[in-house]
Amino acid sequence: MPTHALRPIMPAVADAPVATARRSTLARLLALLTMIVAVAALGACSAPANSSTKGAQIANAARAQLGKPYVYGATGPGSFDCSGLTQYVHRQAGISIPRTSGAQQAGGRAIAKSQAKPGDVVAIGGYHVGIYVGNGQMIDAPKTGDHVKQRPIWTSSYVIKRYW
Repeated sequence: MPTHALRPIMPAVADAPVATARRSTLARLLALLTMIVAVAALGACSAPANSSTKGAQIANAARAQLGKPYVYGATGPGSFDCSGLTQYVHRQAGISIPRTSGAQQAGGRAIAKSQAKPGDVVAIGGYHVGIYVGNGQMIDAPKTGDHVKQRPIWTSSYVIKRYW
């Protein structure tokens, strides 16, 4: 008869603390993993903070220019033409966009009008641009003899471009 069959079965008392420590470590790792997954899931459900912050920075920078005179070819900070204003306020938010209204309309990412957010560029016919500030309003530098102002978008023939 083999000798191992004659040995009495004894509980592994010496191994109990090791097994408990392993279970405790495993439980901690699982709890940590659960927290990481939960935090990652929360991040996946919300918009990146950077995007809304950039739009707000652009719109606020445009508001700060209200009342400054329109001067053809001017890029700020004392006076602006329309595309000089949009370029300037984007630059204040750390974003580089093209200089002319036609190039600004051709660039950026097209956004549905219904999805426009403050900070987006309102491009009208390839010849005029402004900054969308919400509720169908834009801030722009309209024409010689005028000044930077907030007003309703006056036409339905416009596109929205986003650079942020």
